[in-house]
Amino acid sequence: MEEKKSDLSLFRENSIERAKNSVAITQKLLLEKSANDRIRAEYYFRIAEGKPAQDLTRIEDYSKAIKYDVNYDLAYKSRGKAKVELLKDFLGAIEDFNKTLEINPMNWSAYFERGLTKINIKNLEQAITDFTKAIEINPKYWRAYRFRANAKIILKDYKGALFDYIEANVLLGHRSEYLSEYTEIIENTTVVIEANPNDYHAYNERGLAKASLKNYEGAIEDYKEVMKINPLHAVAYYNSGVAHEKMGWHYDEAVLDYTAAIKVDPNFSDAYASRGYVMANGLRDFVRAIDDCNRAIEIDPKNPRAYIKRCWVRIFNAEYSGAKADLKKAIELNPNNQSEEISNLWSSFPTEIENQYSPLTDEERAKQEKSLMDDLNDFSKNAD
Repeated sequence: MEEKKSDLSLFRENSIERAKNSVAITQKLLLEKSANDRIRAEYYFRIAEGKPAQDLTRIEDYSKAIKYDVNYDLAYKSRGKAKVELLKDFLGAIEDFNKTLEINPMNWSAYFERGLTKINIKNLEQAITDFTKAIEINPKYWRAYRFRANAKIILKDYKGALFDYIEANVLLGHRSEYLSEYTEIIENTTVVIEANPNDYHAYNERGLAKASLKNYEGAIEDYKEVMKINPLHAVAYYNSGVAHEKMGWHYDEAVLDYTAAIKVDPNFSDAYASRGYVMANGLRDFVRAIDDCNRAIEIDPKNPRAYIKRCWVRIFNAEYSGAKADLKKAIELNPNNQSEEISNLWSSFPTEIENQYSPLTDEERAKQEKSLMDDLNDFSKNAD
């Protein structure tokens, strides 16, 4: 026989059941509210993204998105960018980028934006650290290399800056789909120059973009503006030398530019190596050419570009054994180097060899040429 429950017992059971139901209802409401908040956050974020770039209310919309989702990393990053662009609130922007990275430490673009902002407040070492972190996460992001180079130039780290410029151009230069990127750089830097005619970084950036589009004369004009504003900008002289060299038959001008770069920075390894190359290729002064390349390697024994330049000098002078040794050293130092200069070495080498006079017998010359070409082909495969 089932025992009849007292009214008190029933009341207690009903109270417990009601409490359970209340908790469940509360949890459901909280989940629904959370879902609605995420929707609201996304809504305000999209509203902000759809507004014109100069619309100040974008910052308010991003703030509303963050209000409804305090972990919305993209909203923090976008609000930070807007604070920089619209309010010049660099410290407020850095706070937003910090929050973005606290939520998502792998957001490479937040490191990049924070690096740009730190350049604006002259915190160059930390800017370089941020660009480096962005590159670690996304090694193909050429803009990080470009702006890290700019920061290094200000700190007079010309060698490091040149390396970054080369890496950026490698990422851009061999891909036709990036041609629009160069056009965009030219357009953007032109706007910057119009607003601030003394921004030599913008002139240098525009010059590099023009050179990448093979507008060497236009590039040289921009580099000249850099030199006027900042006569101690060694990389601008170097870039001008490269542009003169690529125009063909402008060897004297190239030598003058490289010499000016060396005068500003006596330890500019690449400037010595490039001047040596022009001395041999254009002016046929092999003694000075070798001296320059030797000096480049003395300054920086781990610079593969210096060995490649000396390799060419030796090829021009029919010193194939030495050329082979230099090429091997360059490969040893950087087996995956795919710079334009090295690409030209293996693609142009046969024609260059045919045009050179060698005191060797035909049999000896053919043997050395084959040996060097085998090494060049192996290098090509490694780079691919």
